[in-house]
Amino acid sequence: MDTVLSREIGYSRKMRRKLTVMMIDLDHFKQVNDRFGHAGGDTVLQKCAKLVLDMIRIGDFAFRYGGEEFLIALVETGKEEAMTLAERIRIEIARTSIEVSDGENINITASIGVAEFKGHPDYMQLVKSADAALYQAKQNGRNCLVAAV
Repeated sequence: MDTVLSREIGYSRKMRRKLTVMMIDLDHFKQVNDRFGHAGGDTVLQKCAKLVLDMIRIGDFAFRYGGEEFLIALVETGKEEAMTLAERIRIEIARTSIEVSDGENINITASIGVAEFKGHPDYMQLVKSADAALYQAKQNGRNCLVAAV
């Protein structure tokens, strides 16, 4: 992740192209692990990761970030386009029934923070902006998205 984000920041600065990151956190994931064990939690993570990967473009990048978070780097993408995609991802995760044990399905929701590259050379500034927006989405009641200012 470090190498890819550093490289993409460099390209964005040099070529003056847009770059946006999206931080996705699965809501109440600890409860999934507590109820269905780590195997159930892993199933949820894998299903959600596949959903996200199927919805982003080939040239974009997806990383697992922390326990139940994903960081998505959307190259040549501005904030508005990223927000549209984030909303599609949020809806798709919420509507997908995931089988976590024999015959038992659950639905999970996600909170998403979106931040557009503003020229700072340190990619962690961009990640921190997306994370702060994600925190605001959680404060707003979860199952929503917030764009960094």
